[in-house]
Amino acid sequence: MTCLSALLLLQVATATADPTLSTILDKAALASGADSRTAFACTGTCLSHGARERFRFDFDGTSFYNSATGNLTDNAGFDGKSCWIENWSGVPHYVGLVDRDSNELLAWVTSGEWALSECPLSRKLTDLSSGQISLEIKPKEGETPATLILDEDTMLPKKLKYWTESGDETWVFSDYQKFGGRMLPKHTTHQMSQTTDWYDINKVSSAKVDRAEFELPRPDLSDTTYNDAKGDEVEIRRIAGYLFVRPLINGKDVGWFFLDSGADVMCIDPKYVTKGEFETLGTDTTAGVVAVVKLKIVRGKTFQLGPVTINNPTFYGFDMTPFQAFNIPVSGICGYDFLARTMLQVDPKALRIKIYNPAKAPKIENVKWEHVTFNGNTPSVNCWFEGDRNGVFSLDTGSSSTVDLFSPIVAKLGLLKGRDTTSVNTGGAGGSAESKTAPIDYFQVGGHRFDNPTVGLQVTKQGVFASPYLAGNVGMGFLGHFKLVFDYPHSRMGFGEPEK
Repeated sequence: MTCLSALLLLQVATATADPTLSTILDKAALASGADSRTAFACTGTCLSHGARERFRFDFDGTSFYNSATGNLTDNAGFDGKSCWIENWSGVPHYVGLVDRDSNELLAWVTSGEWALSECPLSRKLTDLSSGQISLEIKPKEGETPATLILDEDTMLPKKLKYWTESGDETWVFSDYQKFGGRMLPKHTTHQMSQTTDWYDINKVSSAKVDRAEFELPRPDLSDTTYNDAKGDEVEIRRIAGYLFVRPLINGKDVGWFFLDSGADVMCIDPKYVTKGEFETLGTDTTAGVVAVVKLKIVRGKTFQLGPVTINNPTFYGFDMTPFQAFNIPVSGICGYDFLARTMLQVDPKALRIKIYNPAKAPKIENVKWEHVTFNGNTPSVNCWFEGDRNGVFSLDTGSSSTVDLFSPIVAKLGLLKGRDTTSVNTGGAGGSAESKTAPIDYFQVGGHRFDNPTVGLQVTKQGVFASPYLAGNVGMGFLGHFKLVFDYPHSRMGFGEPEK
């Protein structure tokens, strides 16, 4: 074979060989203009939670701010180290777990900087089928990889897909335009279960962004009043392990509300949503324990419980009919929006709670404080269990269980193997599904060890109980033994000495 023939064969082989990951990353960074590393600010409009909002996305290569503002505010930010979120409650907090992963993935993919070597993502090439290039990407400290699909011709992102509690979420990027040195998607759609939102960029400018906007904002409590004259103690009821409080809605007594630390939002039964007293704002898809449901979002005039009054409170319209078996009028759920504005001292045995203005709360003695990581708007702490294993567990006063270990960790650790289990139905928002119960050696929460408890071992493939980010969910079967202090403003939970 002549040298010329060998050279021609080499050229053909090179031309037909699949590109390497490094080649793809170099081309993608060049195509997006991300290698310029310039800070930029985008503004536009969006449809978020079924409502028209103003949209903004600012990015400087290490930090980002992403917001939809209007009737249903939905903001997120990353200051280079920590991620935070703020919904229409007006009370932001730091987040980890799925919220941190999903917000980081979206910001780095939208900006194009996902392809740079400095980007805090791992990247793996998974498919080179005709017309597209598929990669697996994940924050380097994240839990579950996402799928990113590139257009083979432009090397720009077409689709991003990742797991959430509400099911797989998909972002579709289109109508790329050059803004300064950046190629950015002028139109993006967000598909989640039964909901499709969209985001349109109308203007992009190079910017020296104020670092303060990437940092956790101060809570907006201008809608909240604390009336010390009403006292801080409020009656509660405890039925089948659940806690109930009786607020006034728009000045009226409409019945009892679950006191539910596992509720990301407030809820009210639609039969109490009357014209003139409530405004419909939009819709949302929310994750239940085993499935997802689509609900209306409404705004009332006031929510008042003890000394605290929230003006213009926002609720999901959630049918409470299945809970009338408690033989009290159950009309709603008291969740994050209220808990985030207070420091709450709960004594389940004495059937009372004390509600404090967090700025004036007394020092609580004789409790073990645990740092809280928020999963969405639900507090989570580190717990230990059988086999000297540990993991992050959500704290849910809206569950009567001891603890439910989620299906991914049940499968990973083989917790069903060789164990005598009982089949039961686990229910909640979105329906019910089969699960297993069985004793385990021990479970430790709040510094207290429960020996040989019977716990839930979940097998569901969808909903919150299928989360790969959490080890499980601790309910009132354990929490009801403690005097509890909910101190969301300081990202901590207090556990008093449990009953003997």
